[in-house]
Amino acid sequence: MVIVFALAAAVLYGSADFLGGAASRRLRAASVLTVSAPVGAAVLLVAALLAGGSPAAAGVPWAAASGACGGVGLIVFYAGLAAGPMRVVAPVSALVSTVLPATVP
Repeated sequence: MVIVFALAAAVLYGSADFLGGAASRRLRAASVLTVSAPVGAAVLLVAALLAGGSPAAAGVPWAAASGACGGVGLIVFYAGLAAGPMRVVAPVSALVSTVLPATVP
């Protein structure tokens, strides 16, 4: 089951990155995020409600900081996709987002 979830996550992330990059070529990155971020938040909220449980108070500041950093990261990513060739920007961003968390303690 873990492999199915990993495959689904890879397909969804890949398609979201491609579609967001294609949209950011025609519109500003902030405009693309104005539509895509609330849709993603709604899907995440539904998934969290279906999973059950309650949030820990200690995790709320970390979640807020993570959301802010993720938003800035998406703006930079979409701006990069709009400015440069997708075949270069997407692999570089994937490499950095994989290597950075793995190497920073």
